[in-house]
Amino acid sequence: MFRRRFGVKANLQKATLSVCALGMGEMWFNGQPATPDRLISPVSEYTKTLWYTTYDVTSLLREGENVAAVVLGNGFFNESLHTAWGWEQAAWRDVPKMLFQLELQYADGSEWVCGDTQWVCNRDKSPYRFNQLRYGEEYDARYDTDWMTTEYDDSDWEAAVFVDSPGGEMRLCPAPRICEDRAYPCIETFRNRAGNWVFDFGQNMSGYIRLRTQQPDGTRLRIVYAEELDANGERLDNCLHGFYKDGETQFNEIVCNGEPLDWRPSFSYYGFRYVIISGVVNEINPRDIDGIFVHQDMRITGHFHCSEQLFNKLYRMGRLASLSNLCHTVTDCPTREKLGWTNDAAASAEQMVQNMDMAAFYEKWMQDIFDAMNDAGDLPGTIPTAWWGYEWGNGPTSSSVLYEIPYRLYQYTGDTSMLRKAYPYFVRYLKFLETKIDTETGLCSYGLPEWAGPFTEDNPKPMPLEFSCTVLVIRFCRLTAFVAKLTGDAEGLAYVQNMEKEAVEAFKRAYILPDGRCSVSEQSALCMAIVHELYTDLDVVRKQLAEAIERHDSHVYVGMLGMQFLLPACDICGLQEKGYDMLTAYGYPSYRSWTEIDATTMTEHFDSHASLNHHMFSCIIAWFHNTILGIRQTAETVKTRHLQLAPYFFEKLQYANGSYDTAIGTVQVDWQRNEDSVDIYITLPDDVTATLELTGYTLSDSQSVAELSGGRTHLNAVKSA
Repeated sequence: MFRRRFGVKANLQKATLSVCALGMGEMWFNGQPATPDRLISPVSEYTKTLWYTTYDVTSLLREGENVAAVVLGNGFFNESLHTAWGWEQAAWRDVPKMLFQLELQYADGSEWVCGDTQWVCNRDKSPYRFNQLRYGEEYDARYDTDWMTTEYDDSDWEAAVFVDSPGGEMRLCPAPRICEDRAYPCIETFRNRAGNWVFDFGQNMSGYIRLRTQQPDGTRLRIVYAEELDANGERLDNCLHGFYKDGETQFNEIVCNGEPLDWRPSFSYYGFRYVIISGVVNEINPRDIDGIFVHQDMRITGHFHCSEQLFNKLYRMGRLASLSNLCHTVTDCPTREKLGWTNDAAASAEQMVQNMDMAAFYEKWMQDIFDAMNDAGDLPGTIPTAWWGYEWGNGPTSSSVLYEIPYRLYQYTGDTSMLRKAYPYFVRYLKFLETKIDTETGLCSYGLPEWAGPFTEDNPKPMPLEFSCTVLVIRFCRLTAFVAKLTGDAEGLAYVQNMEKEAVEAFKRAYILPDGRCSVSEQSALCMAIVHELYTDLDVVRKQLAEAIERHDSHVYVGMLGMQFLLPACDICGLQEKGYDMLTAYGYPSYRSWTEIDATTMTEHFDSHASLNHHMFSCIIAWFHNTILGIRQTAETVKTRHLQLAPYFFEKLQYANGSYDTAIGTVQVDWQRNEDSVDIYITLPDDVTATLELTGYTLSDSQSVAELSGGRTHLNAVKSA
């Protein structure tokens, strides 16, 4: 706990607080919260970047004496307990610390209250007795005092001291703040077999509880957060114990003082649907406990609904999983790791850009990605990282995030700034990958293979690592070549075009047979080859893809890498109905199986034995927009103010409607089947035009293409003869 007294003169015009708390902090002025957001400050590679945030705190100050109060917790900056990812070994690791600057603006100039030796601090009197971001925290209300007021006697507190580490560059964080989105009320409560109280909030989420209770002095409440319960009403492990061997994870402990308590955690958050509370003396009213959904405050830009209720559930599950994993980085899950796994983020990048205003968030995280590139040009599998991830979990499957995010931002906004900023890192990473290319075969084999698929022992590698890595090298070369042209870098363009040419030739030598078939006949491999046009005859590989789908009884047989390309490949091959069948299939493995176990967010695996709140399979949401609604936006859309619309009227769908806030305004598509036709309603911004192109249907003039102007247009289509 830190305090500092300071004076404010009459006629204060504005007061601005700038703060960087390492690892996390809460601030008050005169006992009033100074910030509306939570979990301050953003995680980073602290020796390279220190993110700070600013707040207008004018209304909290008064003429005369004031007091600033700050509580600091550990966060990722000072993780003391052993984990599999080595944050306790971070080079910067130290006690929590802060950079604090308060500017007081008056008509005749500004005065400053900064970090100095007038600050005093105390740990022994703190009610925050323990905190670790990925374990939990303990709060002892018996230590509660009015320490945030000017009247409090802090004469026995210690003077704060100056430090000059960790030394990263100060950067104003552009990303939206972490917010408490909404409170989920308890929908059911019961005692489990051990006699402890279980509260069900009906929704898996990232966040924590808010508890209002009054318990006898000294009562110790133990709160355990759970995504899933066993038959006895106890927490299922969901792949936690193997990673955390130093103690229980996902917990809070509160020691009560006999007074009414209104409490929430300060330095930790969790993934949960349920909480289990032991030690209760006075029964807790279900109305006095809420599940608080906590995540980055993102503006929602996409909407979708259709007659297939499974799709509506999956859309909601994917969105909530995405929001649950936006906490200063794109995390893998809010339970086990809270780490910025880059392969997960690459897989969901397109749908995130479609569904949320991600530009400012990605601006922050892309800087973390740039910071993470080592001297060799390699990237780790988790970003930020203390040091772990350069030896496992990385490679092109993961590092594709470096290319995917700038490209998707450009595709959906027309803004080239992130592409330009990332271009030197594009080139550096390709030069690193050159060292991983086999000089005899020309194939690249490095890092994480196809991941998290429903693969069997008799077919454990449906796509060789050399296959996926080489395709991604080709993808990276093409994106880098585009930016080289954009920036006028002729030398860089020649380099990546030659690298692409050699990789394409090596790939075709290794995997395209004389009859045009691909030598690897599983879904992941075929869809990656098709999307990247690595074939000699589309009809041949189209037939192969159809066979691969049928061989698995119209079930998906891909991991998180192949899933990004599976449905787009079906579209390219005219196999949209097969794509639909795979998404709606019953039994394992399938997306439907998640709804059959009452999951409310997308899960880590199709067998649902690990995390129940992962976003990496949420790429299908982009297909809902791109194919069912047919809103096909490209970067050219912004320049020309012209859209391509190609809704596909699936035989088993009765209607679909949705919208997307594009960079040129909101576009809405609604279509509905009648007995023998389809009514189409399209709404465009007034100054926007579009080309509508139908597949398998014609309009009243017997044409399948129509040019549309701004406003609302109604069309009717009938099935082609």
